[in-house]
Amino acid sequence: VSIHCSARQGREKVQLLRGANVLDHGLLMAGSLIGERAVLGSASLAPTDSYFPPESVNTGQVGGKPVRLRFQVATGEQLAIEWEAMRRLNSDEWFWGFNIGLVR
Repeated sequence: VSIHCSARQGREKVQLLRGANVLDHGLLMAGSLIGERAVLGSASLAPTDSYFPPESVNTGQVGGKPVRLRFQVATGEQLAIEWEAMRRLNSDEWFWGFNIGLVR
């Protein structure tokens, strides 16, 4: 994804690397870089020229700074749980089972 925002010195890139997620009401300012598989939760603020490390989890903001919930790269056990959740999310059986359950 390539997004450009206007800044004081012209346009600056906002970079979302592979697998990065920005949820509802997120605000990305000019020059921010969101690392691979990093998550910016509800009402997150990415200040100008900010950097969010890979696999970090952030949500909201206090005093104009994001609240970081996970700083480090996930452990092997955490990654296994996340990959299983993603496998289920992308699975046809789970998709159709959930949607058929809604219709009934």
